[in-house]
Amino acid sequence: MRWSTSLPMEVLKMAMDSIRSHKFRSFLTILGIVVGVITAIVVASILTGMRNSIVSIVKSTAPTTFTRITCPPGSAREAATNATANR
Repeated sequence: MRWSTSLPMEVLKMAMDSIRSHKFRSFLTILGIVVGVITAIVVASILTGMRNSIVSIVKSTAPTTFTRITCPPGSAREAATNATANR
């Protein structure tokens, strides 16, 4: 089967005719794409802003708020065993 060199032009002409004859459907399709892209951009911007805000809050409070507690090895296991045995 041999492809015609005018095939892409025919397909393009058919597509344009379809768009012209179904104007409202084409408008709704374009509107849906635009709304979807804008929504994705807005959500990404909000999430980036929230992340930056949380990071700045943690950085400003981290040195004075968090305390490191260390336990000797096995003490947590012994405490859990004693708590279960005392029931």
